Amino acid sequence: MLFSYQRHWFPASDRNRVGGFTIYRPEILVRVFGPDTSKSFQALVDTGSDVTIFPYATADALGVIPDRKLTRQVQSASGHAVEVFMGEITLELRQGQDYYHWTTAIGFASVTGSMHEGALLGHEGFLEYFTATFDGKKRELSLKPNSRLPKR
Repeated sequence: MLFSYQRHWFPASDRNRVGGFTIYRPEILVRVFGPDTSKSFQALVDTGSDVTIFPYATADALGVIPDRKLTRQVQSASGHAVEVFMGEITLELRQGQDYYHWTTAIGFASVTGSMHEGALLGHEGFLEYFTATFDGKKRELSLKPNSRLPKR
């Protein structure tokens, strides 16, 4: 599966900059299934994230009850400790006729200004199941399932 990076434009943040600037991110659409419903989310594929993390509000929206006994301390990119509550969900990645569907444990966290405001697709729960190639020049992400992806 081949995904184009998503374009994000930011206005100038100081007086020395004219206009603004653009950043391209490897964000993809992923469908998340809980016991009550399913929803699609734009999520950042993040090789720096050990765990796949969604905002806690996602758990509420899907009817997932994270296990408060299964918590992890993770460190955000800014160095802040963040507590995540683990819960089991099903993820689906779809592009045209191709799709992959698997159940995995992910973390749910209260999102603050120090973290990415959306979902992070990290190693555990997502990247462990794919061979990922990030092409910065073409602004494309290639994901190919590996032998770890659970069979449907």
